[in-house]
Amino acid sequence: MLNWKKWMLAGGLALLFGVLVIYDAVTASLAITTLAGVLLLIAGLSQIFAAFDEPRGRERGLSLVLGILASVLGLAFVADPESGVISLALVVVVLFAIGGAARLAWAWILRGTPVFWPMLASGALELLLAGYVVANFDVAGPRLIGILFGVELLVTGLVLIALANFIRSATGAGRPEI
Repeated sequence: MLNWKKWMLAGGLALLFGVLVIYDAVTASLAITTLAGVLLLIAGLSQIFAAFDEPRGRERGLSLVLGILASVLGLAFVADPESGVISLALVVVVLFAIGGAARLAWAWILRGTPVFWPMLASGALELLLAGYVVANFDVAGPRLIGILFGVELLVTGLVLIALANFIRSATGAGRPEI
């Protein structure tokens, strides 16, 4: 845990992969969707098999239905990743819109407090982002998942590098002994 060089390497790799993912966001979106499909398929099939261990019919039925739904969704993502990317992008846009509206509602409730303006700005920006993606969905939609993942990798990389620098300074590593 205290070896700062490992954290620095992990942070550098996360930054590098973040840049690569953003550079080719469509391919990254397709890869992410395919991986999500494979994982959903595995989880769904596992749930179907586990359903037969349920002692009562009600739980067995629910497990079977959920397992079949997860398997079908996973199979759809694997069979047609392009449509899966569009589906996931639509879900993300809806979540942006709901999150933005919720923040605006909270801002209204919190008016007169120091949190009002940041909450209002955050909600408005999230709604604007959702609107931008919807207005330019033919271009932005296929890239959205990849861009979000790339930004996540960039932020993770920066945090890991900051952690490495903190560990290095806290342990005195890298300083010559006198």
